[in-house]
Parts: sequence; C-alpha cells; structure tokens
Amino acid sequence: MALGKETQTYHHYTDEEEIRAYIGILYYISAWKSNGMNTHDLWSNHNGINFYRCVMSRARFMLLSSCLRFDDKQTRNKDDRFSPIRAIWEIFIKNCTSCYQPSRNCTLDEILLGFRGRCKFRMYIKSKPDKYGLKIFALNDPTTSYLIYVLPYLGKIPLSDKLENEQLTEYYFRKCTVPIYNTHSAVTCDNWFTSVPLLQRMKEEPYGLKITDTVKKNKKEIPAEFKVSGKSVLSAKFCHANDLMLVSYTPKKNKIVLVISSDKCTDATNNGKPEVILDYNKTKGGTDCFDWLCHSHTVCAKTNRWPLRVFFGMLDIAAVNARILLKCKLVNNGVKKSISAKACLDKLVMHLVTPHLVRRSTEPTLRNSLRAGINTILNKDVQVLDEERVELPTRKRCGLCKRGTDRKTKSLCPSCERLMCDDHRAYIYTDCAGHE
Repeated sequence: MALGKETQTYHHYTDEEEIRAYIGILYYISAWKSNGMNTHDLWSNHNGINFYRCVMSRARFMLLSSCLRFDDKQTRNKDDRFSPIRAIWEIFIKNCTSCYQPSRNCTLDEILLGFRGRCKFRMYIKSKPDKYGLKIFALNDPTTSYLIYVLPYLGKIPLSDKLENEQLTEYYFRKCTVPIYNTHSAVTCDNWFTSVPLLQRMKEEPYGLKITDTVKKNKKEIPAEFKVSGKSVLSAKFCHANDLMLVSYTPKKNKIVLVISSDKCTDATNNGKPEVILDYNKTKGGTDCFDWLCHSHTVCAKTNRWPLRVFFGMLDIAAVNARILLKCKLVNNGVKKSISAKACLDKLVMHLVTPHLVRRSTEPTLRNSLRAGINTILNKDVQVLDEERVELPTRKRCGLCKRGTDRKTKSLCPSCERLMCDDHRAYIYTDCAGHE
C-alpha cells in the first residue's frame, strides 16, 4: 500500500479482521439502503448513527476503498480479460457450488451488473434496469433461487476451450452447466442459447442434461406451419422428432410461443395450455428472482473500476445465497418462522465487525465517546466498574462543580473517571446500559 509523502494516522497495513469489518460496513449500508448517501453524511455526528464511526474512521474507510486490489499487476495474465479478479472469483464460485445440492430443475439466464465506467466487455441491454453493465450468466435453482454457478461474459472465447463447430451460445451453456453434469437435470433457459444441435449434444455423455427453452421463429429447423398462429386462441401444435418436442402455442390472437424440449413430454394440456408451457413458466424465473433479491439490498456504490464492481456483485450474491441457506436450514429443522432480509444482514454485519470492535475497544488512545459506543454495540455493561475504581477511599472536590461550592465526593465517572457529586450523576435503566 502506497502511503504517499505525508503519512497520516490512518495510514497503516491492514489485516483480515479489518477487511471483514470493512465488508461489514458495506453490508450495513446495504441493509439501510444508504448507497446514494455521501460518506460525509454517514460518518456525521448529527445523523444519530454512530455505527460507522465506531467501526472505523471515514478516512480509513476511504483509504481501504481506494487501495482495494485483487491481484498482483506484475504477474497479471494479459491474455485473460478477467485476470484482475479471476483468482478470488474462482474461489468464491467454488464455495457457492459446494454449499448447495441443486434440485432436478435449474434455470440459466443472464444478469447485468450495472456499470458505466470503461471496460472492454461492458454491454448494453435495453431490457435490463441498469441498461449498461457487465453481463454474467447465472445457473440458479428455481425452487429457492439459489445461485449455483456463474460465468462472466467476456466477448472472446479461448480457442483452447472451444469444441469443434461449437457456437458462442453453446460454449457458454456448456461452461455454465458444469456442476450438474450427468445429473439428468432439466435446464430452463431463454432463446439466446437455443439451438437443435445444443439440445441433442447435451443429452449425450458426459453431459446428460435435458433442456427446455423458447426458440425464435427465424431458426431454420422450425417448420413453416409452426411459424403461423393457430386459428383459435389457446390452440397448440406439437411436433416430435429425434427425441425432441416442439410446441407452437397461441396464447392470444396473432401471437405464438415456440418452446422446444428434450425432456420427456406429452401432448397433454391443462386449461388449454400444454404441460411443457406450464413447466417452462414454473421454472423460468429462478435467475430473475435472484437478480431482484440482489437489487433489493445491494452494496454497490459508484465506482469507475470494473473489478471493484464485480467484487460488489460477489458480496450481493454471497448475502442472498447465505440467506437462502439459512432459510433451508430453518425449514429442515422444522422452524416455520420466516426471517427477513434485514434481519439476516444485521446478523451478518455483527458477525463481521465484532472481532474488530473488540480489538479497537482496547486501544488506549481511543476517545471515550467511541469506546462507549463500541461497548453499546457489543452489548457490554459500561456503567459499572470495579469497586475500588467506583469510589475513592477519601472524599475529594467534584470535578464539575465550581471551586467556591467546594462539594466533596468519593464517586468517579465510569467513563472518564472524573470525580462527580450527586448533582452531576445520571441514572439509567439497566436495559439501556447494555445488560444482557
């Protein structure tokens, strides 16, 4: 870390505890949805929230934010566009995959991390709320919306990873579904991935996957009669070939929906809708729901560095996945009470900042007001001291009364240890004092 010419008190090397506390502050900001606020306002003495000042100073927080890096620039792989954050990204995705057993159905779709800075693989997607950003492909479980695997879209494909005659869409589908190979899972995706060669290839070894997705009308494999809407609303046409099924459904006048599936499906309908359409509607929203959960409480702040934006996205993914795992654990233990996103973030914040707060409260140069605030956050008793420190053996003049008053006392202030008489003593309930 470059300290500059003039070294300040907040210029020192960091450690794991402080980085955890830094992440805890980011989660605390997301819990209260304060991303748009200026850090001067968050660390102000007049907003009534002393949490930020108790964890670390604003200058230290800004220094850590500006110095945060995820690789060594001297050893960076220039051929890999994602190299500045590749190492930590792979560790994170490995943990996400190993902590969850997916169900039979999975959803594969795109997520856009909002970003307007300079980046070679930044994209514009009109249908997304953020419009501009970094595109990633996410594999989710539609039952719980848990993110199993995620892959960044970098634009270029390494020739060494690409199979013979493999298209761009087929490459990303094959890479994103690695954790569920040979599980005979059914994957639901949109028409960006759809191609007949992909469906046929994924059924074979070593993939063993079934795919259900929509398909565009301009595909050459689609018969001409399936590109025209039916004569009546809620009508459907079915086509079976090579263990694939194609459905042309007319939900309303002059509109058709084409769905192709390699899963074993029948021509049965329910209230006019084919079963394959019902299955697609049931499982297509896994990734979209997860994206909405990430946007509801996000740690993202304005930045011009795309690796930092990816890091913010990783923190959002981690928080949502942790909440889903907690809910699954409660359900398995028979607990029916649900837990809110705010409550989960509060528990996560305290888990991250507590070790740093305990260490900081022992610093001899820490101001008494911050020490009292830290003890309040840690739920410690700051009002009662040892008996030999509460009272002096002899009476002395009160430190707050005028000299002419000459009021004597033996009592000491528990915080600053100054002499105080009964006129300057404040009483407080034990619950407010921080008793457990």
